[in-house]
Amino acid sequence: MSRPIPDRLEALLVELDELWRPSRVKWRVHEPPKAAGIKLSHPAMTREWAERSRARHGITIADIEDLEAAAVVEVDWGLSASGRRGELRLTRAGEAHVDRLASPPLPPVRPVGSDWQQDVIPTLVAAAEIERELPPGGGITQDALNQALGRPPGDPQTATTLEQLSAAGYLRDELSVEEVPGPISFRLGEKALQRVMGWPAAGADLASQLLGLIQQRLDDPSVPADERTRLEALRDTVGDVGKGVVTGLLTTLIKAHTGI
Repeated sequence: MSRPIPDRLEALLVELDELWRPSRVKWRVHEPPKAAGIKLSHPAMTREWAERSRARHGITIADIEDLEAAAVVEVDWGLSASGRRGELRLTRAGEAHVDRLASPPLPPVRPVGSDWQQDVIPTLVAAAEIERELPPGGGITQDALNQALGRPPGDPQTATTLEQLSAAGYLRDELSVEEVPGPISFRLGEKALQRVMGWPAAGADLASQLLGLIQQRLDDPSVPADERTRLEALRDTVGDVGKGVVTGLLTTLIKAHTGI
């Protein structure tokens, strides 16, 4: 259709369709000379129908022309001694428009799943960036996450991904409301931080990982001599103290800085 249809003309279109579509008999349009409005009549119109169907009251010839311009009706116009007359029918576009009015579009279907690379990882990365700027006790809101992802408010894919991350134990400190799917506010849990922030997995031997990093640095011939001396001293210290003790200390330190 070439232009939007005002609500009052949509109501008129529905009335016209009620008598047009069952029989495909055209409406009669009559504009008496010097009259302010027009008269609409149909062979199937009953008194009861006329009393309950009042959208056609006050309709002018300009309104019919607007429906014609919107391509929802067609009128075969003619002239007579008693004024302008025509026969009106709904077009296929008009019938389809009435059908849409009777059956409003369903809300968008929420996705049933999330792709790990396309949905989950971008969501976790965006959430981690938001969390960096949060004050103590603050939460990542679903609205802020949609904005960071370039999605509209209430995006169904974001809600689905958050629901699945919550069920898989990737989130903490969640707040939810019945009207909104997925948590409306949350923080990233340990599993999420391991995935996108490089945290070691639960139970990992942090001391062994530290020793491995030290050795990688020592194997680099470009490392200056003074740094090499300090790294060798650190390696020896970790070995003397014991891997279990060092892992425990590092784990406690991480938890103290993150609150997890």
